[in-house]
Amino acid sequence: MAWTVTKCSLGGRHATKGCRGDHRYLVRWREPATHRIVSRGFRRWEDARSHRAQIESQIDRGEYIQASERNVPLEVFIAAILAADTELRDGTIDFYQGTLRTHIRGTKMGLTPVGKLTVAALRDYWGQLEIGTGARRNVYQLLSKAFNQLYREGIHPVPLHRKANLKSPSKKRRKEIQPLDMPMVELLAEHAARAGDALAIRIAAYAGLRAGEVGGLRVQDVDFRRRTFSIRQATWRVNGQRGVGPVKTPQSQRTITAPDFLIEAVRDYLAGNPPASDGRILHRGDRPVEHIILNKVSHDAARRAGLPPVTFHSLRHTCAALLIKSGAQPKQIQPYMGHSSIGVTMDVYGHLFDATGEDLGPDDGASGGGIVQGILAPRAVALALTAQ
Repeated sequence: MAWTVTKCSLGGRHATKGCRGDHRYLVRWREPATHRIVSRGFRRWEDARSHRAQIESQIDRGEYIQASERNVPLEVFIAAILAADTELRDGTIDFYQGTLRTHIRGTKMGLTPVGKLTVAALRDYWGQLEIGTGARRNVYQLLSKAFNQLYREGIHPVPLHRKANLKSPSKKRRKEIQPLDMPMVELLAEHAARAGDALAIRIAAYAGLRAGEVGGLRVQDVDFRRRTFSIRQATWRVNGQRGVGPVKTPQSQRTITAPDFLIEAVRDYLAGNPPASDGRILHRGDRPVEHIILNKVSHDAARRAGLPPVTFHSLRHTCAALLIKSGAQPKQIQPYMGHSSIGVTMDVYGHLFDATGEDLGPDDGASGGGIVQGILAPRAVALALTAQ
């Protein structure tokens, strides 16, 4: 096995193959399994020599992961790292494997090939990760381990979590969420560009669906007689590709009671707007409506209404706040919102139980204003806890 460090020449026909931009030194080596020659450029001689030493050591220890395996899904790559790490104790490996299994495997992030991972995809995954602070810290540790390895192997030019400016969650309590009040929700809906956008805003705020779940909701998922939504699928977007698939966790699959006025709003909308070919209520020419589109919907509506920027996910927080104000308990809210555990519910909304909902605004004066005392009263919530 030969490793070389070559000084780059960037000019004319004698340019060194593999050198780009401000690279001054090129490390070349032959992969042990494929015998393919791969390379990586560096600006400094010290960095090039250090990388060469790392590659040599990893190959000698049998821990080298082929740089050519760019099509390997992230979840498989992480599993390979854990299997190859001889310095981790069995208990630590089991702990990491549990984190991988619970929060990464089967997600769009976990299924994405390591060579196609992007900063935008990582930020989307991280922003929609609804878990407690401790669990989030564990996911961060596992992802940083993987991204650092991808960087060392030359698959990524820089560790992706650093490029995305992800930070390990503090051991202090996360920043308290600030739900919208009902008049603000209605103001947003009134300033939505499309009738479907207004309906999406109301579904998120008054039924607590995630953005992907709103986009995945089908006509056959709505029981107009029993006044329920069955959440079975969600839209997604990865690397510019859109699609529809199952919800991300078993807890996310649930059936909830929806307010009467919201069920009627869906009925009225469908009277003038045919569903997609698969029954999805909200679509753009049959194409999926996913979280990026819906985030733009809420931001644009807020701008037209003269409000500060509003993320679509904050509408889901509003639903939880209304449930709390109506007297619902954490054990009722957990399955209603599709949380993986009661710890997630308390970590995100614990401060609202203490606040008694006094800052959530009046219960009337807006469309559906009786939602807190009526539709989302504890009894209605109890009827909704039929997660399947």
